[in-house]
Amino acid sequence: MPTGRALASAGLAALVLAAAAAAGPPGTWTRAGKRPGSDTFQAGLARTPDGVLHIVSLREDGSKVDLWQVRLSSDGRLLGSNEIAAAWSSLANPDLVLTPDGGLRVLFGGAHSDDPTDTAVGVLSATAPAAGGPWTIDGSPVVPDPASAAADVGAGLAKDGTPVVAWVFGGSLRYHWGVGPTTRDLAVPSAGCCATDPDVATDPADGKTYVGWASGAAGESGQFVQAIGPDGPIGRPLSAPGSAGKRRTGAAAPGQRVAIAAGSAGSGVYLAYAVGFPKVRTVALWRVGQTAAALRLSAPGATEIALAAAPEGRLWLAWQRNGKVFTTRTNRFATKAEPVQTLTPPPRTTGIWHVQGDGSLGLLDLVIDADAAGGTTFWHEQVLPLLSLRIVATKQQSGSTQYAFAVTDAGEPVSNATVRFGTQTLTTGAAGTVTLTTTDRPPTATASKPGYATGSTTVPVTG
Repeated sequence: MPTGRALASAGLAALVLAAAAAAGPPGTWTRAGKRPGSDTFQAGLARTPDGVLHIVSLREDGSKVDLWQVRLSSDGRLLGSNEIAAAWSSLANPDLVLTPDGGLRVLFGGAHSDDPTDTAVGVLSATAPAAGGPWTIDGSPVVPDPASAAADVGAGLAKDGTPVVAWVFGGSLRYHWGVGPTTRDLAVPSAGCCATDPDVATDPADGKTYVGWASGAAGESGQFVQAIGPDGPIGRPLSAPGSAGKRRTGAAAPGQRVAIAAGSAGSGVYLAYAVGFPKVRTVALWRVGQTAAALRLSAPGATEIALAAAPEGRLWLAWQRNGKVFTTRTNRFATKAEPVQTLTPPPRTTGIWHVQGDGSLGLLDLVIDADAAGGTTFWHEQVLPLLSLRIVATKQQSGSTQYAFAVTDAGEPVSNATVRFGTQTLTTGAAGTVTLTTTDRPPTATASKPGYATGSTTVPVTG
């Protein structure tokens, strides 16, 4: 589940800025999962109204599997962990949503034991208060079907707070509206034979809920989105523009749950995905229902793409390639993005398997599943949005040079930013600009502001 809809308040966005001073600057990886992990594990993320980020994930336990929750403060500090399910015969990747009272609900496929009389099998649900524990597994499975116990799930909330969980059974895409075992499982026939990696998002403006998925079926490859309701699919499925090769004979597999998220300001539901097959060239951001992608970013070889809503309608994108992670944040209209940041991976990283994130505080809480520092587990790092600095230099008759500085955040002007130009310190006005006339010409200049990563650029040479 993309977590931006959990909260997007200005108050909580300010909370992270106040806390960061005590915790140190973002940019430090910390372990956020239990060992031993696996390169097949994906996490579920949700942020409770108190600003705490909750991460649920699996842990290998000999021949058994455990389900754990880890709690992180708004400034990225580890607060503690709770065991949700211990020593189960099998567990599939979970997802996490909020309950109407601000607590937590985890949905997961699993089988408690190999005993055929054990009813704890299928797609199940467990709940906990916002404090993160104790956890209570519901007495009846959401989907009491042993064949669905091995299914990775994607989950979200309908506009009224009803949980919606999607999974794939035998290549067939199914979803369940609510958690009551008496409600029926609903199929999405348009997904065909070969659906994978579903997830769910709801547009807070019009209340429409969508399930997204990937398909590798011959002639039907790509990524798709379908509106759904409590009685079944609504309307026709929509194909993500450019998500498949020619004649839809192949597409880049997402490698994890599809990157679907609702904009925090009621700006619609978006899907992020790789474009190019068999060679990925770009990452596209598509607003569901539009005829073309709203944004395309150069990202050769991108895989494991994540999407997370941020305040004011902004969206964070993240992906990995060859053991490095890349991130960027859009403007309020999801039409432009800041420069892509390349992040140094955790110590002794030899592989990155999944990329996920939460952007509800403005910065990105990035969570990756990686082989690093001697084992496979989940790691967390906070990423600040990156400022851009543009300089126009004009030679003056006096021999000095006038420098016009413009500081932007994904193309939008940033006021009260500090520009450092050699020994000079300047502050941008309401339009994000400031000028300086001088004979100095340092090699570079920087732009900074609390809550942002510092941007820098080379000072241009005038004739």
